[in-house]
Amino acid sequence: MYKISSIAFGIACLAGAGAAVAHEPPTAGWTIHIDAKRHIAGDLDAIAHHYCKGGLPGGVTACQLYDSDEENARLIGVEFIIGADAYAALPETEQALWHYHKEEIVQLDPSLPDMTEEEAEEFVKSIEETYGKIFLVWDSPKDELPVGQPQAYDIADNAKR
Repeated sequence: MYKISSIAFGIACLAGAGAAVAHEPPTAGWTIHIDAKRHIAGDLDAIAHHYCKGGLPGGVTACQLYDSDEENARLIGVEFIIGADAYAALPETEQALWHYHKEEIVQLDPSLPDMTEEEAEEFVKSIEETYGKIFLVWDSPKDELPVGQPQAYDIADNAKR
């Protein structure tokens, strides 16, 4: 009886381990790659390399922003993207922190290096009626370390500089 119980327990553990391996970690799925200018304070021509993941709770898309596409790139910020209905439900004080992508896209000279031209056009159309909010955590052109206060970043304000 002991041997059968031990074998059953061992099989159950292996099955559980297989289930754990099959589970996707939250780092999986950052597959949308967008390169865009005007996201780095003080350097309008620098490219912020976005790696985005959609389908998050509330219909949110999140993007990790890096200062390059290199293996040792620095995570310099995050951008959250929401639809027009979610934006409309926000109080005015919160809306002021978000930018309208239809207006922003024309200023950024974006590229989608992992998509064909047709896929990129379709994707850009799909996000035109969305809103983004950016938090910068590393002023990469200036600092070797992530020092200073994280900040909500206003694309429109940076465009005026």
